[in-house]
Amino acid sequence: MLSASNLNQIEDAGFSFIVGSRLVKAPYDLAEHFERHGNYFTDGQVLESTRVMGTGSGGRSRRVVYQWRFARQKRDDRTINAMIAKAEKIATGKAPLRKARFLKVSGATTELDQTTIDRARQLAGLKGYVTNLPVEQMDGRAVIGAYHDLWQVERSFRMTKSDLRARPVFHHQREAIEAHLTCVRRSGRGALPARTDRRHDQEARPEPAAPALGRHRHRRPDHHRRPHHRRRRPRHPRPPTPDHAGALGL
Repeated sequence: MLSASNLNQIEDAGFSFIVGSRLVKAPYDLAEHFERHGNYFTDGQVLESTRVMGTGSGGRSRRVVYQWRFARQKRDDRTINAMIAKAEKIATGKAPLRKARFLKVSGATTELDQTTIDRARQLAGLKGYVTNLPVEQMDGRAVIGAYHDLWQVERSFRMTKSDLRARPVFHHQREAIEAHLTCVRRSGRGALPARTDRRHDQEARPEPAAPALGRHRHRRPDHHRRPHHRRRRPRHPRPPTPDHAGALGL
């Protein structure tokens, strides 16, 4: 969604948009702030800038809204520290060579990329939003609030597994869904809604459900597995009973 061509097509169709912005160009967008105030921000501070997205005739000036949060900075710092520790282990040979964010590999030498680390520290706590809405229609805080309300839209798409007819994928993956529900019902993790039409119930239960049960039987939780039968201990032979009659000579 962040590509310039996609945003241009959305705008040409007559729609407004608010999307997340990558922080790669944040130091250049906020150059004036970093020059005057350095890395100092107040909690919840909102800054705005403009950026040309796209090249040639497809380039358009976009409004970018940034917000700095103290809690986000602490979370970003913890993530950066974990990445630095990972890169240090690779650089010192304590971990196998693999791709890492703050690792710079030049020939046979590996070392920390201090420039990338300083840039990540500078952007800690910032989050950007790109929109084509004018300031007169919606200010920066309103743009951020509208973006954070997207969870309301996402919640409307959540459905239960029993509501299969409302899922378009049901027509393409019907056998897999029915087999999964059969596994759930057999393992006791849920129950299917009762059907009044037995004929429809038989048609909705295809044959491939049985092989699926056999394949996924080992994935069931331990408390749903049948207990193994205990092996009987071997019977030890009883000691022979003394022949009292022979001993007495009877």
